[in-house]
Amino acid sequence: MYTLNCPSTIYWGWKLVKPLMEETTAAKISFIKDSTTEDMWKHIDKSQVEKKFGGTAANVETYW
Repeated sequence: MYTLNCPSTIYWGWKLVKPLMEETTAAKISFIKDSTTEDMWKHIDKSQVEKKFGGTAANVETYW
């Protein structure tokens, strides 16, 4: 799971909780303060991510 542009409270809260979890579970979760990260592209194809988040898919403007 990648969470981009997360608030500082969530980011630092995760830093406190992460050591209490199993390593295999914690390795699957990433809270990132930036809009993108290079590690993300190892697991996700850029064609599945909107341009505003660094991918190549069209930005979604209408949700309904």
